[in-house]
Amino acid sequence: MPVTFSKPLPQCHTKRDRDQVLALWSMIEKHLPQQSLKRVTHQLEFGAGKAEATRQAQDMKLQAIGCDRDDKCIEDGVVVKLNYTDAKGFGQSVRHVLRVVECGTVIFAIQCSSLVFLSRSTSGRDTWRPLGDTTMPFVKDGNSGILHASALCLLCYRRNVRPLVENPSSSILGAVPPFDLLVNLGILEVLGTTDLGAFQGESKKSLRLWSKEATAFAREHLCKKTGQSF
Repeated sequence: MPVTFSKPLPQCHTKRDRDQVLALWSMIEKHLPQQSLKRVTHQLEFGAGKAEATRQAQDMKLQAIGCDRDDKCIEDGVVVKLNYTDAKGFGQSVRHVLRVVECGTVIFAIQCSSLVFLSRSTSGRDTWRPLGDTTMPFVKDGNSGILHASALCLLCYRRNVRPLVENPSSSILGAVPPFDLLVNLGILEVLGTTDLGAFQGESKKSLRLWSKEATAFAREHLCKKTGQSF
């Protein structure tokens, strides 16, 4: 049985937006398997780091997987090595998302080193030039991460899986193409803000969260950790 989708591609009001959506979807289509995959994962976490969200989901007896490209984060049964910004890793990421149950959650911790306010003098990013100085390797890497995460968010939308994207509050992520397209089309919206301390982080750095119709699990998790309502 081929892979099926709960929703069509989003409607666009301009040809430019439509072309961007089709370009993102073409990235996904290249990696779609011929046969559907069994949906067994409740939560998937990209850029897992210490994988606190993954551990908490596992403690709740949910099927949860954390993914990270840093060898220091890899831990059997919790975090697997995966870089969704390279060709092989992106193909594996598509398959991971396809295994997420309907109304499950996919968390994206997008690399923020070129997006935050403190790096703007070197990244060259601002609201007039959100893609920044693409001759800088860390900016190029950041743009690649945003592109691939945006494509995976579009896949989440079509599979009726809820993406949850986090980045520092000073990040310019919401203005960077093609992530801004997902916001403009209503696939993502600002869910709220919290801080790393609420997720057992080493600092109190403020985070902004994007999602859409967050699942009951995601809401319960955020409310419990932050003491805020979402």
